[in-house]
Amino acid sequence: MSSVARHMVDDAVVLLSTAGVQAEGLLLESTPGYTPRAVLDQARKLDVDLIVLGSPHHGGPSALFRSNVADEVSRHAKCPVLIVPWHVPA
Repeated sequence: MSSVARHMVDDAVVLLSTAGVQAEGLLLESTPGYTPRAVLDQARKLDVDLIVLGSPHHGGPSALFRSNVADEVSRHAKCPVLIVPWHVPA
């Protein structure tokens, strides 16, 4: 697993905990194409109240026709999903 990803998740948990929000961070590894199912399965197992996912920001009309992990999870989750946009440096 990426140490950068682990650091980002840990920082988010600290920030949320400091604000009084009970939070746990979890990084999942999955086979490409199965990531949405892995997230949804884990959320169900843990009976989570909220799923927070990052999603790369892709502007323009073509973004409307692309599906990604955050889109799939938000369509099928049994709880709210917070999608946080992020930009990939060029």
